[in-house]
Amino acid sequence: MGFYSLVPVEDTFFKSVDIPKGIKLSKEIVLINYSHLSPFPDGDVIFYRTKNSLYLWFIRYKLKGRVNIPEGYIIYKQFKDRKNAITIVEKKRSFVFSVIKNGELVSQFSLSKSVPVNIDERVEFLKREHSLKQPDIIKKSISDIKTKPDLTDILKFSHFSLDRRSIQEFILEEIKIPIILILVGLSIYDIFLLNYLSSLKEEKVKVLQELKKENQDIKNLLMKLEEKRNFWKRFISEEFKFENLYNVASAVASTLKKYEGTLKSFNSTENMVDLWIESKVSSSKLIDELLKTGYFEEIKVLSSVRPPQKEDIEIINMQLFLKEKKTK
Repeated sequence: MGFYSLVPVEDTFFKSVDIPKGIKLSKEIVLINYSHLSPFPDGDVIFYRTKNSLYLWFIRYKLKGRVNIPEGYIIYKQFKDRKNAITIVEKKRSFVFSVIKNGELVSQFSLSKSVPVNIDERVEFLKREHSLKQPDIIKKSISDIKTKPDLTDILKFSHFSLDRRSIQEFILEEIKIPIILILVGLSIYDIFLLNYLSSLKEEKVKVLQELKKENQDIKNLLMKLEEKRNFWKRFISEEFKFENLYNVASAVASTLKKYEGTLKSFNSTENMVDLWIESKVSSSKLIDELLKTGYFEEIKVLSSVRPPQKEDIEIINMQLFLKEKKTK
């Protein structure tokens, strides 16, 4: 299937972290709170949430706009019914090690065959590292594993809804998705039909002349489709005046990381971001740094308090108003 991509284990760095129940996650929130765990400063992340844990596959490169599925998850899925296990999957140029403890994936990595690998020594090390007394030791070849994702896997790593809602409602609710993905996903049928009817009209001119009623219906449909195309042009030029939310979130994350701050809440509208932050530096210092990013027209502090039990911490609620993009 062309709409998904399988990310090899060799291009990932896996971490598993505990996460409280009831926390709503998005890719931006995950990057803001966990990007410091990644060894790839210019990379990306794929995440998967279980009942008690958050699995993070940090990627060494930026992902393209499609459904990206970690190969590590597909391998882990083959053994997820095991309570305690160490699995070794042999690929053409590497070995993939996965450690399952109490039913959760706690470690995963690959070792290249270009360097001699003593599998038994590595297994003993992993048993000691994760306090596993008698885990299942499973060795398989990658050819023995079903590596093609099924529909359930694709849905787990899809960050869009498959409901056919109205175009306007979908865009307003899913504005965090890059606009090009929304346009492609919702317009592909209309564009295909427009191209088909245009070519049909050119090839079947004589038939259409005899069937005036049908011809008029097709013309009306073409006019409606043309109106839709013009709508998208106006929508892009008039409605999306502000910076992409992903870039804004990244700027906030970089600033907080610089001053060891923690993001507690991140809410946004078209032109404003509302933040709750714990910081060891003053709100004025944070405002100066955020304004330097060039994304914000104005920043207002709504409240700022220092808890009695944590006098070195300042809890800040601020609103960041986005600048309009300059029209090219």
